[in-house]
Amino acid sequence: RGQKSFRDKLLKAYGDRCAVTGDGPVDVLEAAHIEPYASSGLNHHTNGLLLRADIHTLFDLDLIRINPETLQVETTAGLNGSSYASLDKVKLRKRLDGQTPSNKLLRQRYESSAPR
Repeated sequence: RGQKSFRDKLLKAYGDRCAVTGDGPVDVLEAAHIEPYASSGLNHHTNGLLLRADIHTLFDLDLIRINPETLQVETTAGLNGSSYASLDKVKLRKRLDGQTPSNKLLRQRYESSAPR
């Protein structure tokens, strides 16, 4: 419930572009929850990132994480040697609405997803 609205808000906030890569088209972009919806029931846009489908998968598997202080992507050692390793230290794109993802939720996620 509310998933379409959640995604629509994130599409608008990120200008129809992935928050990490800047890629589109809209068809490959997904609304990713920072804190899983199943845990929080929170479909607020501050609990979300607009991510390309493959980047969303990496985020959900904790193969990439977002540093809450720098808003930079950190990749795990498991991605070394892959094309995804180049995402390390990429800073999240700024949202067009001037808001940012919830620092509190990013921090909780970051602390629970220790690098492997």
